[in-house]
Amino acid sequence: MEATDVEPIYRIANQLGVRHFLFDDKYVSQEFIRKIHEQSVANFKSRAFGIWILTEKAIDLAIGFCGLRIAEELDEIELLYR
Repeated sequence: MEATDVEPIYRIANQLGVRHFLFDDKYVSQEFIRKIHEQSVANFKSRAFGIWILTEKAIDLAIGFCGLRIAEELDEIELLYR
């Protein structure tokens, strides 16, 4: 996940079906997505896991994401996918 992925992930995360299951049907801010990005970069360096972006290469479009992150509010590792 790179800094340029924040905008497409923000767009995907706020889709009704995604936010319903991942974010309790609440809109998430770009700042929240930026924080997840920063956490992913740090986790790749220290723990060898993070979030990957799924891209439709033929049209260069981010279509989803998957990976592991630390859910600070739960202090657990969380699986994300869309």
